Amino acid sequence: MFDSLTRSLDSVFVRLRKRGNVSEEELTQATQAIRRALLEADVAVDAVQIFFDAFAPRTDELARELKDSINPAEELLERAQKALARLLGEGTQKPLRLAFGEAADPPCILVAGLQGSGKTTSAVKLAARLQEEKHAPLLVSLDFSRPAAEEQMTTFAESASLPVLTRKKGENALALAKRAQATCLQTHALLIADTAGRMQIDEEAMIELKGLADVLQPREIWLVADAMLGQEAANIARRFCERVNISGVLLTRLDSDARAGAALSITTAIRRPIRFAGTGEGTADLQPFDPTSLAGRILGRGDLKGLAETMRRAAPSISKRDLKKETSPNKGRNKGRFDLNAQREQISQMRKAGGAKGLAQHLPQALREKLLDARVKTMIDDDKLKRQQVIIDAMTPYERRNPALIHASRKKRIAAGASASVVEVNRLLKNYAQTAKAMKKMAQWDEKVLHRNMSSLFR
Repeated sequence: MFDSLTRSLDSVFVRLRKRGNVSEEELTQATQAIRRALLEADVAVDAVQIFFDAFAPRTDELARELKDSINPAEELLERAQKALARLLGEGTQKPLRLAFGEAADPPCILVAGLQGSGKTTSAVKLAARLQEEKHAPLLVSLDFSRPAAEEQMTTFAESASLPVLTRKKGENALALAKRAQATCLQTHALLIADTAGRMQIDEEAMIELKGLADVLQPREIWLVADAMLGQEAANIARRFCERVNISGVLLTRLDSDARAGAALSITTAIRRPIRFAGTGEGTADLQPFDPTSLAGRILGRGDLKGLAETMRRAAPSISKRDLKKETSPNKGRNKGRFDLNAQREQISQMRKAGGAKGLAQHLPQALREKLLDARVKTMIDDDKLKRQQVIIDAMTPYERRNPALIHASRKKRIAAGASASVVEVNRLLKNYAQTAKAMKKMAQWDEKVLHRNMSSLFR
């Protein structure tokens, strides 16, 4: 995520850390390098100026402020993070009003955007996220202009067991919107409505969108914007806001190698908060947008709060389950230990968290490099984790419950069933208890514990 910008900014602060004091000349050179890095990352000029108004409006005054600082580089880094967070919308986020009785009922989120921005998949991801938070979402596709739009939504929603209201023969978008609204009133559901996208903003599209908004009276109208577009996403958002009362932004493809222009320019352009960010293809790959956390990641400081949240969401019940005694014919032998059924599930949750790549994106730059070191990466990359799952699947239920009883002949049979070698089976059996223990710890860590322990994980 924004790797090029992160490397450029990190190189600036690495040079500053090597200095005991920072002179005005060195500070001027650093601010010029930061400005150049932001512009090369396709951040809008007015957004860059807002950043420097908060970060370093005058280098001479800032140099005097830093003269007596114990660690001027770290102080500058802290100022940069606050300025970036402000640029990303820090302080503009307000609680969502999605419960019945808080405003016009039923509560509705209307999703808008250009074709190809990821509206339909984002609507499903949003529904999955809100369902986890104990809401009862109902999806409806009001996109009648794109062939198979409803089928795409239905197929994706089925993977997360989400309900979709489908159109009836002869029904237009307004009629379907009214029926969806009536259904949500009866069932106390939260309506998430996808709308038609266009290749460009046109009068027909805006009239249709405004008509749907008049019928549904949505609590929120969110613009889905593609982070790959850079600052052009901000220009698109500005044009939408001129025609419709956009209340927030859902930014897609933030996990790509996109330039930072969209994220760092869009809030400045429209004065609306980024609500969620898409970070992958799965239904779980939608995260609440945290300006401070993203600012830390851009500056190479990491996002340990986000890592703790990722681990908790990937393995929400591990700690409770693992504390239970395993039931098996050898209770004494298995007492207080994980069996391979629990290990397999944890491997699955680790894969959901993104393996080495998923973990690395939350870590400070130095730890990220250690995690992605070939020696460490081979332990937790997705291919290796998947391989371990296949080996466990080749075992019998009795063997999974009693891994200590797997002898040589069983190992040969398991290896043959998994198209693996006995060496791989031995490696799995040797490491599974240690891995399960580590995963259990990580699932229980909060941000403070992560700060204290993460550095020691990859020594």
